[in-house]
Amino acid sequence: MKRSLMAGLVALSLGFSTTAMAKDIDAIDLFVGDFVGVASIDFDKLVANKMISDTFEQNSGSISGAQGVLDSLKAAGIDYKKDIDLITVALNEKGHACAAVDAKIPIREAIDAEAQKRNYAAADYNGLKIYSDSKNSAVVLSDKRVVACENVFDIKPIIDNAKAEKPKTLKDRDAAIHKAYSATSKGADIRVGAKMTKYLKTKAASYKLDDGNGKSIGVSDAEAASLSISFSKGLNIELVAQSKSEDVAASGTSIISTKLTGILSDPSLAELGIGFVKDAVKVVQDKKNIKASVKFDDKQMATLTALLADLSAPAPKAAPKAAPKK
Repeated sequence: MKRSLMAGLVALSLGFSTTAMAKDIDAIDLFVGDFVGVASIDFDKLVANKMISDTFEQNSGSISGAQGVLDSLKAAGIDYKKDIDLITVALNEKGHACAAVDAKIPIREAIDAEAQKRNYAAADYNGLKIYSDSKNSAVVLSDKRVVACENVFDIKPIIDNAKAEKPKTLKDRDAAIHKAYSATSKGADIRVGAKMTKYLKTKAASYKLDDGNGKSIGVSDAEAASLSISFSKGLNIELVAQSKSEDVAASGTSIISTKLTGILSDPSLAELGIGFVKDAVKVVQDKKNIKASVKFDDKQMATLTALLADLSAPAPKAAPKAAPKK
């Protein structure tokens, strides 16, 4: 997501004043438009994880847009660690985004003040106010929910559907994305469901692995993908890639497994103290699906985190040379 949307979505739109709706629909059902995927982030769970929370705070300055988000939230009187529950994002095939933020607290007054302070343009629509700048538009759909979109999208259909007596769901609009999202782990901290389009397959055509005997597997061989990430007990990642046939899935599983075995058998991993990575990564076939998983426990994650910190630390400066004696 672009820097402007990050700051404009999570922070700026976190409280535009409006009247509350009778009820909220599920966040993944909000996005009316030409999207290829949807993701939900259980922010409450993430910030409850000390390692994730500390890592985010320590590195927010180097993450594009992150520091701006934190600063804007603070200016609006919103504590991101306590006041945000769920963030849901939908992307189109060009990478443009709409997103929804579900807060734990009423956010009306905080956003009213922030909107006036930032001089946003305001327009009345269907009983709500749409706030916008040159890049984004946002609306508070209820006391604790806001939606913001890059201006390549029309936010009005999202408002109309959310306020409808019988709103259409993601399943009604796009069964492929709904199926992919539903295949993720329901208790995961991060859930992503996406479909492939002709445009995406063309863009990804060069990303392939081959077995050296004429067979290959690539991103464009996937029809859809489901990703689940959890941090509650170390790190647990599950990726399911749906292919067009069992033969493609079998061939792809074999190629990927062979490549990974070669990489993860490198003796340097054991020398670095992370030989456990080899047993943590699994790739299996399940009918038309290629399923990959990565599982690290808390101790292993601590080891990996420490190693990454050491590798990314700046090299110590060399001591200045003593001036030659006269």
